[in-house]
Amino acid sequence: MNYTVQKRKEKFGIKDLAILSIIAYIIISVAYDGTGLGSAKFASYGIYICAALCGINVFFTKKLDFRTSYVLIIIFGLILWISVGYSPTREFIKDMYMYRFWTGMILFILVSNTITTRKDIDKLLKTCVFAGAYLSINVYSKYGIAELADAEDRLLSDISDINMLGVFCGFSIIIAAIYMVFDKKHRFWYLASIIISVPFLMFTGSRKAVLLVIVGLIAFILSYKNDRGMFLRVLAVIAVLGIIIFLIMNIPAFSVIRVHFEDMMNLFTGEGEMDQGDINRVEYLERGWQYFLEKPIIGNGFFSSFHYFNTYTHCNYVELLMNNGIIGFAVYYLMRLLILKNNIACRKRNDILAAMAITISVGVLFCDVGVVTYYNRFLFIMIAIADKASAILREEQRIGNK
Repeated sequence: MNYTVQKRKEKFGIKDLAILSIIAYIIISVAYDGTGLGSAKFASYGIYICAALCGINVFFTKKLDFRTSYVLIIIFGLILWISVGYSPTREFIKDMYMYRFWTGMILFILVSNTITTRKDIDKLLKTCVFAGAYLSINVYSKYGIAELADAEDRLLSDISDINMLGVFCGFSIIIAAIYMVFDKKHRFWYLASIIISVPFLMFTGSRKAVLLVIVGLIAFILSYKNDRGMFLRVLAVIAVLGIIIFLIMNIPAFSVIRVHFEDMMNLFTGEGEMDQGDINRVEYLERGWQYFLEKPIIGNGFFSSFHYFNTYTHCNYVELLMNNGIIGFAVYYLMRLLILKNNIACRKRNDILAAMAITISVGVLFCDVGVVTYYNRFLFIMIAIADKASAILREEQRIGNK
C-alpha cells in the first residue's frame, strides 16, 4: 500500500470527507464530549458521523489493514466484555464505560485506516492545537478569566474530569510548541494558541498535565535530534520550563496549580500539610493493588473500582491490574508498547513525523500514571495517529530502499 503523498492534485473524495469528520470530532471530543459545555447528543452524533464516514471510506477504498495493534485491542475488548460478567459494579456504570471503550476502539481502527499520508497526520495534529485553544476559550467565556484567576480552588471540577481536560490541553501545547519552531509561516498562530491555552492549563490545577508538557517536549528533542548538541537543547528546554514554573509559583493568578504542586512535594517528603485529594489517591492505589493481589490473573471485573471506591484508582496501570488482572493489563500494554517500539524502529533523524509519533506514545504512557485513559476516545485517536505514523515511515523506507 502506498502511503506517500501524491504530487498531482486530486479531486475531493470520500477520503477527504472522512478526514474532515475526524477533524470535527477531535474538536468535539476535546471541547464537548463529557465536558458539560455542550449537548451530550452533539458529542454522540459527532462520533457516529465520524465512524460512519471513516467506515464508508475504508469500505469503498478497500484499504483496511490488519495490524497487530488492532488484533490486540480487539482481544482486550473481549477481555473487558467477559469481565463485565463477574464485575460487582452497577450495571449503568458498566454500560456507560463499556460503550465509551467500544466506540473508542472502533474509532482507533477506522481512523488509523483512514490516515494514509503525512499530510493527513499534519492536519489532525494541527486540529489538536486548535481544539485545545477552543476548549480554553469556551471555558473562559463560561467562567470568566477573572473568576478563574481569583478562585482558591478548581472552579472547573463541575464540568468534567478536570485532569483529563488538562491532558488534552497539554498535548495541544506540546504540538503547538513544536510546530512554532518548524512551521515559520504560521508561527504567530501557534504562539497565540499557546498564550491562550497555558493559562487554562494552570487553572485546571492538573500537575500531571504540566509535567506532560515537560516530558513531551523532552521526548521530542531526544527523538528528533541525535547529535552532540542534543544534551544542550534538553538542558535549554528544562531551563526555560524551570523559569516558567518559577513564575507560575509566584503569580497570584495561578495559586491553584501552585498549591497543588506544593501538596505534591509535601506528599513525597512527608512534611507539611497534605491535600485530602492526594491522600485519597494514595489510598485508592494501595487498595487497588491489594485487590489485584487477591485476583491477580483475571482481576475483579470491569470497572470494579467504582464498586469499591465509588471512583477509579487515578492510575491506568493499577486500574487495569485491579479490574482485569495480569491478562488484561498485558494485552493492553503489549499493544501500546508495540506501537512505541514500531515508532522507535522507524525513527529517522531530523524527521518531525517520527519524533512526533514517539512523543505521542511516550506522552500517553506518562499520562497513564495519573489518569485512567483506556476508554478515552480523544486519546484513542492520538494513539491511532502514532500507530499509523510508523506504517507511513516504514513504507517510505521500503520505497527508498528500492
